[in-house]
Amino acid sequence: MVLHLTNRRKGEILMAIAGIGMAIGAISISVPQLAYAGLCITGLGIVSMFWR
Repeated sequence: MVLHLTNRRKGEILMAIAGIGMAIGAISISVPQLAYAGLCITGLGIVSMFWR
């Protein structure tokens, strides 16, 4: 399988990674609302990868 990294794919991967980083950072400073928001951002990135 060849993965063609278009700008759209790069953005989706970046969004998923940023959401995970946001969740980990929020957990480390004990802000659960931001951790949930980070997980939601990660979910949106993953769903948009498979939407098309």
